Amino acid sequence: MTNSPGVLSAAERRTIECVTSRILPSDPLGPGARDANVVGYVDWIIAQPSFTADWECLCTGTALLDNIASALTSHRFADCNETEQDEVLSRLELVPHPTAQRYLRLIVRLTMAGFFGHPKYGGNRQEVAWKWIGFTPDPEPPGPKAT
Repeated sequence: MTNSPGVLSAAERRTIECVTSRILPSDPLGPGARDANVVGYVDWIIAQPSFTADWECLCTGTALLDNIASALTSHRFADCNETEQDEVLSRLELVPHPTAQRYLRLIVRLTMAGFFGHPKYGGNRQEVAWKWIGFTPDPEPPGPKAT
């Protein structure tokens, strides 16, 4: 890994945007990870000190996706079509190594948190997920903000 903890390279960001979009794709029935800017949430969460323990797993798993994609298609994960990306993810699910399995759990959690979480954390752009499920958040009460 050449970048510092908490900073995704452009290639990692692109791969994460693609993988989250395969976990939660957009379709005519509703928005997906790309619509909600889930990668924006990932950008935010990785900069948090509490994410340090998961940093290596995120980077290792993302690199593994590219390695599997390259072996299957001669392309990076983000350069594969959706069918190829789904195949790469299916192959990753079969990898019995704990880091691969931990990565899958982590990226699914990040996808869901970025999709349904508060927009102030970078995901759920324009409250797209909340609108889709009919959720109306309570307005913040007036007064000083909690620190």
